[in-house]
Amino acid sequence: MANTLALESEDIRKTFGHFIALSGLTLSVKRGEFLTLFGRNGAGKTTFLKIAATLVRPTHGKLRIEGIDIHQEPERVRRHIGFLSHNTSRICGSSAAYTECRTPRTAFRSSLSVWASNAGHRTPPERSRAACTNAWA
Repeated sequence: MANTLALESEDIRKTFGHFIALSGLTLSVKRGEFLTLFGRNGAGKTTFLKIAATLVRPTHGKLRIEGIDIHQEPERVRRHIGFLSHNTSRICGSSAAYTECRTPRTAFRSSLSVWASNAGHRTPPERSRAACTNAWA
């Protein structure tokens, strides 16, 4: 596993009806490398990140996180990722389980709580501890 890539995608595509949101992205990122996605609005940056975060299914292609296929083991993949979008307000206040986000701090905490819950941490204190621990590890 020492040579495993942190992220590896092969011809990832996503369409919504006739609209092509992502058209054949292939890339690999080694552990410890940083990746920056640049592009105009609508170029597919957020769509790709949502696919990598297992929030959206690709129309075509393969993607592995730490060698784990996102289609075959999405729950296992989620243990290796975190995703804090610029659209945090869509998560905040969207459920009675989460408080309305009025400040960046509450938005951050709410997002961490959602991700910790997705990773299998069930109680709010457990989610908070896990989210804060993983966020700064």
